[in-house]
Amino acid sequence: MTTKNIIDIPNIKAGTKLHPTQKPVELMKILIENSSNGVIHILGGRSTFYPNIYEYLDEVQGCDNFVKYIKKYETQELDTKNSVEGPMIAGKVTYLDSVMITGNTITERRMGAKLTSEDSTYTVFFPTDEAWEKNTAVIRPCFNYIDAVPYWDLEAVAGTDK
Repeated sequence: MTTKNIIDIPNIKAGTKLHPTQKPVELMKILIENSSNGVIHILGGRSTFYPNIYEYLDEVQGCDNFVKYIKKYETQELDTKNSVEGPMIAGKVTYLDSVMITGNTITERRMGAKLTSEDSTYTVFFPTDEAWEKNTAVIRPCFNYIDAVPYWDLEAVAGTDK
């Protein structure tokens, strides 16, 4: 992909109108008016989209056990500030457009990695199902738990009353 000289760009899309111009001053004005952060990127073609690692979990093949383990800690939270409120129904707020924030407690709290973030770079080694089973079989005996303990009413056992 190559970038073009700004003067050579025949059409710049601003809002819903195409602006055919070869005038550099007019073109710069259009670009600046439609730039929210002062940074303008001009591409010479379509930009390739790459999913973040968390989105890639839905595409990876042969690592179902690892994906299932990670996904069981997934959380979804309604972002009320960025969602579009709709009418009240039965005294409750409804939303015409709901923005959901996806999180994951195991990756965020235990690993300190926000894999759902679009602006973060991580490397993940996905274990195959065979590798997952082989290695969990090795560590499984280390996790021995006692049998369930029934609930005791300690006040009744001690003979104390409130």
